[in-house]
Amino acid sequence: MGRFAEFLLAFRWLMIAVVFAALGAAAWVMPEIEFSLSITPLIEGQEEAKQRTDSLEAELPPQKYHLVAVVTWPEAIGHAELAALDRLHDAIAADEKVRSVVSLAKIPILQPGALLPRPFAKTVGDRNVVEAAQSHPLLHRRLISADGRSTSMFIMGTKTTADAADLAAGVDPKDAMLDWLAEFVPKELGGGATLTIVSGYVAERARKVYMQEDLTLLIGVELLMAIVVLPFVFRSVRGVVLPLAAVTSAVLLNFGLLHFTGSRLGIIELAIPGLIILIGLSDAVHLLHRFEEALTAGLEKRAAIVHMCKDVGVACFITSLTTAVGFLSLLIADHAPVREFGIKAAVAVLVTFVVTVTTIPLGLSLCRARHAALPRLPAMHRIKYGKGRLVTTCFIAVMGLAAWGISNVVVQARWLEELPEHDPIKAHVAFLEDQFAGALEIDAEVVGDLSSPAAIRALEKFQDAIMKTPGVLWCESITHWMRAVNGNPKGDLSDNQIAKGHLVIRGLGKLFPRHVVREDFKKGRVIFRTKNLASSGYLAIRDRIESLAADPALDLEIHPTGYGLMAHESGVLVSETLLESLALSVVAITILISFIFRSLRLGLISILPNLAPIVIALGLNGWLGIPLRVGIVMIYSLGLGLAVDDTIHLLTRYVQERKRDPGASTRSALLTSLRTSGAALVVTSIILVAGSLCFLPANFQSIHDVGILLSAIVVTALIADLFVLPLMIERFGGR
Repeated sequence: MGRFAEFLLAFRWLMIAVVFAALGAAAWVMPEIEFSLSITPLIEGQEEAKQRTDSLEAELPPQKYHLVAVVTWPEAIGHAELAALDRLHDAIAADEKVRSVVSLAKIPILQPGALLPRPFAKTVGDRNVVEAAQSHPLLHRRLISADGRSTSMFIMGTKTTADAADLAAGVDPKDAMLDWLAEFVPKELGGGATLTIVSGYVAERARKVYMQEDLTLLIGVELLMAIVVLPFVFRSVRGVVLPLAAVTSAVLLNFGLLHFTGSRLGIIELAIPGLIILIGLSDAVHLLHRFEEALTAGLEKRAAIVHMCKDVGVACFITSLTTAVGFLSLLIADHAPVREFGIKAAVAVLVTFVVTVTTIPLGLSLCRARHAALPRLPAMHRIKYGKGRLVTTCFIAVMGLAAWGISNVVVQARWLEELPEHDPIKAHVAFLEDQFAGALEIDAEVVGDLSSPAAIRALEKFQDAIMKTPGVLWCESITHWMRAVNGNPKGDLSDNQIAKGHLVIRGLGKLFPRHVVREDFKKGRVIFRTKNLASSGYLAIRDRIESLAADPALDLEIHPTGYGLMAHESGVLVSETLLESLALSVVAITILISFIFRSLRLGLISILPNLAPIVIALGLNGWLGIPLRVGIVMIYSLGLGLAVDDTIHLLTRYVQERKRDPGASTRSALLTSLRTSGAALVVTSIILVAGSLCFLPANFQSIHDVGILLSAIVVTALIADLFVLPLMIERFGGR
């Protein structure tokens, strides 16, 4: 790194021109950077599961729609409300933005004895509308609510993606349809009725808005934090301006690199800009601290810059390399978005290092540095490691508490819980769960002779058992269609009723229920609607399906499947894979430290202070009841990198002190390292904690939780390196 500094200084103006040209190019393309804030890539990241789901949907195409519009009246739905709904259906269907509409008024109903289905509104006659709808097995809690005051409409738009004209106008067709419905429906119905719109796209749109707000907030607040904290650390303009210039340049160049490589910033990669700022500030503080030390020792500015890069630049490179290795361990993941995140995060860390060790020396070469401006660092001479028994006892006690917390940690995903509590989507979903069939589902693939009366009755018993599982609200299968054809009789279906059901359903033509049964009746699907369950709830339903399907008396092959199940299995897989990669990271980083310092002892000694912060943070997950989910688990790779950073800076200074004075005792070299690099570690830890606390105001629950856990990792890593690591080096480090 000393030669690199000499090269920078020798070609200073050329390198400054290169840096400004790169920054200009990055700033120019910033508006063109693409954000992909959909959770779909996370859900579909496991190729094998996606292929199974796609294969089933090809055979049994699901009923698709873009949104659910729920109309609620002050009183129970009567004939007047049904007539108004009929008119509303026609008005919505006539608009060019709409491809199809399913509503209570127009849905085709097969009455017992009738040859052709008719719209529900024409089959009610003088009967009570609510009773007629709720007695139908396919309408109750799907198109009419439990209290009879609300009805749902399933609407499909004409387009799913924006065309060139929409893009030029900055309009998403789904946004246009949502805005139009929100204005059109209340006007069409008049006073008294209210409209609630629920869909996956509505949640995705809200998620995108919150993500963009959080990204802007995090970058802005972290930079503001640096502006406030740095003047208290460094007593010079250069000590404030240069770190800010370094991290700003690193953010710009990383964004520019994303654009030039054709990459997008995905939903799990939104933490990368904050990561860049924290790592860049940490490296900048270490570099500037050593520069001011060199000036104090009497070196001229040029020599001080070279000394800075030679001594601390190497340590910064090692810390960046170990952090990058931690992220690259994610390449073992059986999940494409996680692998991409690992690569992008590793590249971002290394680019940030290059930018920092380039801009700081170049910036210092332009500054007037006749006098040293030593930073206000803690009085580390007051901290004397020792009291081995006390430290060991405290360490064992804390690790024991962490182990208890880890025993209570659960790995699960609950996608809707990421949204803030005040978001109306949560209230809307709760309303659907209370009055309708819920918003989420888990499917069961059924293989067998579904024209057999015995198979139909066995399937009904299976469905009844699953409906008793906590969280399951409603189901639909070929059996419900058979009951609808026969007037929804009570008790088991007879052989004649099943034969009649097959005959009528086969003759439905375009209305044949292909989403629940194949035309040869050899394969079907049972659709179970559920509450907004966490992964543990979905996996419990999956296990219940598999348990009942294992009964040989069933004489049907039944397998849990579906997009909803895949989403939760994928979320759990991502979390478990990240934890597995964390273990691999610890091994890889230990080997790397051993190689760099040419000491297996130091590599093994570093394991405990590096691993302890991760263990304690995992214990904190259990103590605070924070489940391990995608947005949480990925922070442990960063946390390990930050913990290793402290260890490497202290080890580097310790090794340098041993080389400088080979005759000095181990304790003397350690105390000198603590008073110099240890002091810088305290300052960088304060900056990292302050930066982590900037995550707390975020809208997303995971980002908020990351602020808590990352702060805990930084604090415990500092304590471990100041008190535990020196004791271990003195006891086991040797000469």
